[in-house]
Amino acid sequence: PTTIPKDVGFHIGGDSGISYLVLQIHYAHAFRDGQDLDHSGLSLHMTYKPQKFMAGMYLLASGYAHIPAHSKGVTVDLACGYEDPVEIHPFAFRTHTHTLGRVVSGYVVRNGQEWVELGRGNPQWPQAFYPMANAKDKVIWSTDIVAARCVYDAESKEEDTWIGSTSADEMCNFYMMYYTDPERGSTFKECSYPGDSEFFADIPDTSFIVPDAPEGGGLKEGWQEHVHMHHHNHGHSQGIEEEEMKGMDETTTGETDVSARTKSHTTTLASPELKTPKQHEDNSDETTGQTNTVVREQHQTTEASGKQTEEEQSSSEDSTEASQATELRLVQGWPDESSVGHLGQVAGVGMDSSGNVVIFHRGDHVWDAWTFDSEKQYKDRAKGPISTNTVITLNPQTGKSIHQWGKDFFYLPHGLTLDHQDNVWVTDVAMHQVFKFPPRGGDKPLLTLGEKFVPDWSTDHFCQPTDVAVEKSGDFYVSDGYCNSRVLKFDKTGKLLAVLGEVSHKRHAEHGFSLATQMVIPHSLALAEDRKQVCTADRENGRVVCFNTETGKPVRTIQHPEFGKRLFAISYSPAQGGLLHAVNGPTDPPQTPVQGFTMTFDDGEIIDTWPEKAFQNPHDVTCASHNSAVYVVEIGPNKVWKLEPSKDQPWVKKGDGSSHGSTADNPPPTLLQEIGTHQPHESLLQTNDESHRILKLPTGGNLREDLSTTLIIATVLVVPLIIVVIIAAVVRCRASGNLRFDKRKKSTLKSWMNGYKEKHQNGGLFTNKKGFQRVKTEDSDHEEDPLTDSEVEEYNAVRSV
Repeated sequence: PTTIPKDVGFHIGGDSGISYLVLQIHYAHAFRDGQDLDHSGLSLHMTYKPQKFMAGMYLLASGYAHIPAHSKGVTVDLACGYEDPVEIHPFAFRTHTHTLGRVVSGYVVRNGQEWVELGRGNPQWPQAFYPMANAKDKVIWSTDIVAARCVYDAESKEEDTWIGSTSADEMCNFYMMYYTDPERGSTFKECSYPGDSEFFADIPDTSFIVPDAPEGGGLKEGWQEHVHMHHHNHGHSQGIEEEEMKGMDETTTGETDVSARTKSHTTTLASPELKTPKQHEDNSDETTGQTNTVVREQHQTTEASGKQTEEEQSSSEDSTEASQATELRLVQGWPDESSVGHLGQVAGVGMDSSGNVVIFHRGDHVWDAWTFDSEKQYKDRAKGPISTNTVITLNPQTGKSIHQWGKDFFYLPHGLTLDHQDNVWVTDVAMHQVFKFPPRGGDKPLLTLGEKFVPDWSTDHFCQPTDVAVEKSGDFYVSDGYCNSRVLKFDKTGKLLAVLGEVSHKRHAEHGFSLATQMVIPHSLALAEDRKQVCTADRENGRVVCFNTETGKPVRTIQHPEFGKRLFAISYSPAQGGLLHAVNGPTDPPQTPVQGFTMTFDDGEIIDTWPEKAFQNPHDVTCASHNSAVYVVEIGPNKVWKLEPSKDQPWVKKGDGSSHGSTADNPPPTLLQEIGTHQPHESLLQTNDESHRILKLPTGGNLREDLSTTLIIATVLVVPLIIVVIIAAVVRCRASGNLRFDKRKKSTLKSWMNGYKEKHQNGGLFTNKKGFQRVKTEDSDHEEDPLTDSEVEEYNAVRSV
């Protein structure tokens, strides 16, 4: 459809930030023998010679839009001032919406009033970049404004439509390729600011006119039959669609997460800032309707409505006991490293019925960008299995090794779980299998699921499974995983019972709720049998998703800004009314602290974060039901951490814990009213219950801060009063003759001070020029070495959609 101008090229390799080139071609349907011709293809030319100009990408994308049902000519506008001092020269454009889009146009506006069309396209054309007309005359300068408009037709829709990532939602994207100065220019620019209606009053009327197919654009006869196949085919990834979706949550975080997963008929080279979602170990988006939502200033959780059972009501009341818990602090010198020996990437951690800690590590095997091919086939089979013991049981008090096993069997360990009988369940992402071993392990598993080294999407196969959770009945769940993004339930014999996590594209679920957004790498499982829920850490969506264990239906999600964009692992404890521990993970660039969280299970409210400046790449977490200890393992540096409650620090829930339900006379405010920048595409569960309520948690801070403020105020008020009382007492004593001063000793205080200085002049308080010495609080063994490729798998891989 387009060619790159002479002397223009995309900078790749080296320090460009681009390490991979990915070509994906998606077809609307299978070819008919002798009747269809394949016209797809792409020619790339590479040179080591630096080009005169550097190519880049400018993306204008809306993060919010409301398209009412039965409407026509609905517009979504975007506009941003171009403030870069280096001009850019656009030469190609691409438009993108889903099925309701009719025309998308881009403009440069000069002097605030002269609208120059950069490109106007029918978003139902095959997804490709098309050449701009008169491109040589189109330059964007630092004083210009860049704008775009999308026009929609929803006459045939029975329900309102919002911006979102699935085929049931909509998008508004205008892309343009440009070239610029290679020394001073940048390779990626973006705009997501909603356009002002008064400003867009001057937009040309042609913005509503669907253009003809561009001459020389490369469109083949019959293309209309093939457009937007990915908006109608729900078989892939259970409905997850949009690739280049410009950060569904950017309106709430103020940050952009543009992915370069390409689902168009052509592939362009992504700029360094267009981060490819990484599906390798550890790296690789959100939506809203009307839901029962617990809302505070920095908290979002959606949960099922309806009457609570007596058990649920009781557990909800018991959850208030969490306020009696204590904050978690690192236990220094645990584990005993001399006893444990050298650890590889520590991927999994669990606890047996005796409270012993069991870890699962990778020895000398690592997961990096070269571990799997594009078909998820393990490439290092020739190395053989890990030759050292991979499963180590640790004494919870001393940290010494009690028992080790698992050598010469595993290739790339991931998740580990111990059931109520202490059977050991593990997953191996290289073998694409799940294993059940007897207590204390052994050479042969009791149960094996999946086919060795065969990744697949069928229900009798796995593709890089991540974790297991086991009910007391013997039924178990497998999170599967990096490729399939689903949770499977099996009976104790390994017979499939249900598939959890499928996406519904209906705005209102027939019964309760349904997930409106595909899970992206369910990375960890936590089973709360007393709550009849199994939850997963939906890693790349940065949330917890919980399912009913009896129906398999999603019942709620938990999401906090503090999590950031990636949540790695969760663990449930029935103690103190039900607690959920979680750890997040690093992002590039860093956006939120890497840390652990403790939440009350029933409402998902964070009551503690831990520890301070210790974790770098936490991968799994576990906790015991009989005590409050929590254990975390990392994949780089390869560490095991133990955290115990601090006896002198009470856990306090943020806010006062009160809630206000809405009634018919007092209808609940919308999410937009409550959160300001929250958009209707951010809730993940749907309901058809019109009497839903919004529980508003106060935005107040924590009790200790309030107490500190109170003490300061009290001190300011009380100290002057004490001084006045002392002065009055002195005056009264002098008047009564009971207080006399010896004039010969009027410098007694000064003399005492001088004497104290002389007495302590060697190393004393008054000769210390450095002030107070900092108390060392961090583990002396904690290393701060830069992360290597092998230690941080999540930064190295390209994720296939």
